Amino acid sequence: MKKTLLLLVALSLIHLRVWSAGGIEGAIAVYQTDEATSENHLLFADTNRFVTGMPVSGFLLTFSVDIELESFDTTGCEFSLHIITLGPTANTYSRNFKVEYGLPARIENIQGKGSSRYRFEFTPLQSFETDSAWCSYSHRQVGVFNIEPSAHLDIHYLPNTLGDFYWGAAKGILEEHYTRIQTLYNFTLPGKYDIYLCPCYIPSVIWDKRFATAVDPTRTTAHAIFTHALNSADPFVLAHTVVLRNYGYAPPFLSEGLANYLSLALFDMKEIVAQKKNLPLDDFLDTYQYYTADPYLADRTGATFVMFLVNQYGFPRFKQLYEAADDLNLRRQIERHYDASIIELENQWRTYVDTSRFDIGSLVFHAGLAEAMFDYRLMLRYAEAVAELSRTHQDSLGHLSLLKRAYFYSGDYYSATAVQEQLVQLQSSSAKHWMTLGTYRMMNGYYDQALEDLSTAFNLDTSDHNVRFNLAMNYDHRGERAKAREHLQQVVNQPTKAGPHVGSMIILGHILRESEDEKERALGQQYLLQAIRGLEATLQSGPPAPSTHLWLGMACIGVDEFEAARGYLEGALFLETRPFYLGMSHLWLGKLADLTGLRDEAVGHYSEVLALTSAAYHQAEAQRHLKTPYTR
Repeated sequence: MKKTLLLLVALSLIHLRVWSAGGIEGAIAVYQTDEATSENHLLFADTNRFVTGMPVSGFLLTFSVDIELESFDTTGCEFSLHIITLGPTANTYSRNFKVEYGLPARIENIQGKGSSRYRFEFTPLQSFETDSAWCSYSHRQVGVFNIEPSAHLDIHYLPNTLGDFYWGAAKGILEEHYTRIQTLYNFTLPGKYDIYLCPCYIPSVIWDKRFATAVDPTRTTAHAIFTHALNSADPFVLAHTVVLRNYGYAPPFLSEGLANYLSLALFDMKEIVAQKKNLPLDDFLDTYQYYTADPYLADRTGATFVMFLVNQYGFPRFKQLYEAADDLNLRRQIERHYDASIIELENQWRTYVDTSRFDIGSLVFHAGLAEAMFDYRLMLRYAEAVAELSRTHQDSLGHLSLLKRAYFYSGDYYSATAVQEQLVQLQSSSAKHWMTLGTYRMMNGYYDQALEDLSTAFNLDTSDHNVRFNLAMNYDHRGERAKAREHLQQVVNQPTKAGPHVGSMIILGHILRESEDEKERALGQQYLLQAIRGLEATLQSGPPAPSTHLWLGMACIGVDEFEAARGYLEGALFLETRPFYLGMSHLWLGKLADLTGLRDEAVGHYSEVLALTSAAYHQAEAQRHLKTPYTR
């Protein structure tokens, strides 16, 4: 309870910490110098904001940079600049500058790999003033981020943000991927990696705006955005950091491609080629063009070309290319190491993409990864592909179960129903399959058909409390409250270790609280309080579960603990990602608002229920309360 209430305070203040009254916007550019002509070739260009007194760090191609704005006025600024190159031999460069807006400050002859030389250019453009909505956290400020260590990582997150509740999920994904790439490449450098799960684009790093990430192998650090709207804590962000740290710099076409070696880039590239959206390979071999191309297309092209080189010609030859290539000689080095022209290699790569087949286990794995990252659209893409490749009866059971779950998480209950019908046909003796079919039909508003399915499930297994609970909910939606009470009471009277016992107590508690009989109202109160005690214990001991917050909020409404109910329900809304439960959370927040006299707020929540792909019964109740406020 305490953590949930703190969450609400934190959410209201999350953007209010202002580091400085303002700063400057500056343009960043990196060039490589051609040894033969001394001409500087632009590789990377971007803009970034800097505030007074906040050091800003970033990794730009082959070196990390620290820029600290010391002062600024209407004509120019003063700042310090520090550069350290990526090893194996690290070189450092430092200077202090005082320049007018529009004039570049430069550090030249930065040592790269081999004999390559780079130039860094920073041009202050204009001043700006921060406001209260500006994200102002610094990862360098002690005590701002919490830390959770694991075997190979230190996970950093801001208290009471999504990372605080789901850092364990991110850790599991990244640790597993680290083990996979470590096994594949046998990396030998010791040490751990710092991964920051950020709720916003914190201004103490220079972000790669293509992917909402920031990697820095010189500090073994990576940053990712970790919110409902955007989750960039993908295995790629760790893999790219690890590749650069262990193998050194190579043009991003190669280093990012290698970091994506274990991805399903081929799945996407096949689709890109089929839709004729691919571009000539040569377009991506210029680093500036690679960075400014469509990020998705460039990323998938680089990844699949590296897969092709490694799988067709072996990793040792690719490693030689990686070590020899820089941003100006990439084309030449590819042709030299593979004894073929770019056009010839492109034709081979296109054939490789066209003829490659997917391992069904890999598709299942990546569907699970997408689910863990709350990317249900991607999960559904992979699950549909898995279902198409199913060959055996047992495969179909598992793969259709994955597909129906993906449809449910995506809010497509009609498609989930259709898939569940196939599962029933494959295993008609399963009470669970019949029950699930009934629950999906209810979500679509087909209560009579759902009753038939649930009755079949009940006849197959009268001891399954999940079946009985959903049967009770069907009767409740049909207005047959006496039958609903009977089934709920059976579940409450016969608690099991796993099952809908607590949910049954809460629903039954609400029903009894509406009774005209004083004893029944008291019993309802007892059930609700008992449920609250059990759920609060669960919340304290286990990993965060949005459904636990939701049920607690519902129970607290039943005992008139409105402040606590708001905390739990808003916590559920903050943590939840699935449309079904988002709609349910908004519905109960609307009821709470009505009970506390906040009609405009209630209308807003009921409208959200209708805007989401909510269950039919949640939408019907929301429509009812839009016309008539909820009362008890």
